[in-house]
Amino acid sequence: MKLLAALTAASCLLTTAASASDLSNTNSDKSQYNLFNPTPRDLMRPMNSDEYDNVFDAHTLDAGHFQIEGSLIDYYHYSAHYDFTGEAYRFEEYEYSWEPRFRVGLLNNVDFEVRPTYEIRSENYNGAYFSPYAPYAFDSTRRISDFERIALGPKINLWGNDEGPTALAIHPYLSVSPRSGPLLGGADIPFGVFMPWGLYLKLDTEIYLTDNSHRTDYVGFDNSISLHKTVCSKAEVYWYLDSVVTSDESQSWYGSSGFGVIYNLTPDLQFFGGIGFGLDSAAFDYNPRFGIVFRL
Repeated sequence: MKLLAALTAASCLLTTAASASDLSNTNSDKSQYNLFNPTPRDLMRPMNSDEYDNVFDAHTLDAGHFQIEGSLIDYYHYSAHYDFTGEAYRFEEYEYSWEPRFRVGLLNNVDFEVRPTYEIRSENYNGAYFSPYAPYAFDSTRRISDFERIALGPKINLWGNDEGPTALAIHPYLSVSPRSGPLLGGADIPFGVFMPWGLYLKLDTEIYLTDNSHRTDYVGFDNSISLHKTVCSKAEVYWYLDSVVTSDESQSWYGSSGFGVIYNLTPDLQFFGGIGFGLDSAAFDYNPRFGIVFRL
């Protein structure tokens, strides 16, 4: 984060501020371009990613181009303290998540994404059982590393991909577990609004069917929002808020919020970094992230 902030400050001293309208830079007819007839470089949209803040963007990747995006550091810390009759213990979990997105532009308004998820978790329980007959203390640690799931599906822009103050898209997807889990999925509906003063607002509504650690299916409803501010032609900053409601009784609501910075090293290479904080006991305590976006 300190390195990105320093790069941002240095770049902004050497460049002029960009307006939000620059993010939608061409109104040429690009419908003839596809996977086998790539969009020319001078007609391509500025690079965007769903990875900065995990809020889907309504703009798609240009036809015939490829993009890899993901966090090199994505660390979650969870902790909780329980105090029941005759028993008290503390739970602490560390989780490293690797979830790269591989995107390909199929048409001018359609791209396709494949996103595997690999997680490394360390869980620790320590406490005491205050039985008058056999009091004892315990300290237990469990470490898990595995591929959790693979999500795949298209993003289809409905309007505003190359011009206009707003953009809307839909992203249906399937989620497959390599560990013989069920075939589940959902859909995102992202909406973007270009605003004055270099501001860009992203709204994303997602409904999905998934399963918890007990292999019980449940429905989730995720609403997220992020606000991006163009600082200069090389950088922007962002803030996000995420709220999830589920039918899972063990975790019916949780939310998080955070902020970060995006630095454009070249038109096809970005670095981003940020930190998120949980808003309730069911969410993580904190989540520092640092990643890269590369387009071909």
